[in-house]
Amino acid sequence: MRSSKSFVAGCSIYRRGGRKGHGKWNVAWKTADGARRAKAISADLSTTIEWAKQEMARVERRRLGLPPTQGLLFPVQLTDLAKEYRNVILANGRTEAHADDVLRHVTTICSLAGFDLPEKIRRAKCELVLGALCKKISPQQAGIAVEELGAPLKALLKRGVSYRTRNAYLRSMKSFTLWLDGESHITKDPLRLIKPLNVKMDRRHERQGLRIDQLIRLIDATAISEPSFGVPGIDRAALYFAAAVTGLRAGALRKMKTWQFKLHDSPPGVVELITQEKAQKERFVPLKREEAAWLATYLDAKTPETPAFRMPEKSNVVRMLRRDLERAGLPYCRAVDNGDGVKRRIDVHDFHSLKGSYATRVVLAGANKKTLIDLVGHSTAEMTLERYAHTVTQDSIDVLDRLPALGAAPLQRAS
Repeated sequence: MRSSKSFVAGCSIYRRGGRKGHGKWNVAWKTADGARRAKAISADLSTTIEWAKQEMARVERRRLGLPPTQGLLFPVQLTDLAKEYRNVILANGRTEAHADDVLRHVTTICSLAGFDLPEKIRRAKCELVLGALCKKISPQQAGIAVEELGAPLKALLKRGVSYRTRNAYLRSMKSFTLWLDGESHITKDPLRLIKPLNVKMDRRHERQGLRIDQLIRLIDATAISEPSFGVPGIDRAALYFAAAVTGLRAGALRKMKTWQFKLHDSPPGVVELITQEKAQKERFVPLKREEAAWLATYLDAKTPETPAFRMPEKSNVVRMLRRDLERAGLPYCRAVDNGDGVKRRIDVHDFHSLKGSYATRVVLAGANKKTLIDLVGHSTAEMTLERYAHTVTQDSIDVLDRLPALGAAPLQRAS
């Protein structure tokens, strides 16, 4: 470790790591309340010195009770901080897709609201922008200069987003401002009191699980069909069958290797590998013997390390399923127009609906909460019941048919 204490008064600047001098320069200092802090800044010494000068000025202004960044010579742009926050998310073990989504949400809100520096973030303006995104108010009411926006942001405002997507934008912004507060870029998190909207009041994409007879029609019609998106019919049928009997999502099935299907064990099942917080754990999903035997006829000829299923690109999975639904004479969805200009689709049969079909079968079989959590793989049974257990009309009728009848005799006697 190479130390240099004479660059900026009140802090220590040193380089750590990199045997050939390629490590980052670090800054160690005391906050306004006396707590010790240290942070890796940059491989460039001049950039680190400027950052240290800014931080020392911010500490001094906090001691004096002044706004932390007013009048600083080296303001940090929010775009740069958002990119740094993306790296923090990745360092915490989250996926690149999640980090990219957070960065996109943050930059979108900041662009629409005109936030360019941390101290300019305001709760009221953020709420107005979020309201314009989900079309609760117009962009003009939110104070958004639409004519100055690029084409993508104009299209986003015109199209609008659902309450669920609006809440996703809010979560990203709140996690960002919480991080800004923790890194002393702002004195207080301005968004901590903003509440999410009730997503039940604005459902734009309601899935519907396929009934047993519909699943059979889909699988049978797919198995004898021509290749679609480069995937033969029997491979697509096996994919849909596996999703329906395991409840696994398309992403999980894409990663599956043949060895993860323990089809000849007692009981037979599937081993799902789950990565959480840089650690990997296994979840065993049991299968009925009849279902395991059908999968065995498809998978037994494959080597253990071979991918279990052939799948198209991620963006084509739903398109592939829509074509197969059409072959089977099944609708993909029903469009609903409430007269408010918002496009809504109900009874959607996308790939995730196959998980809904599985969850519905488990619920109708009378599973208790613990069994429901184990089989479907959620943290709570309420999540499964609310989001995935789509008890369709015919299944409800089947349940009523199994109830003991009270009979008509009391009514006949009363008459």
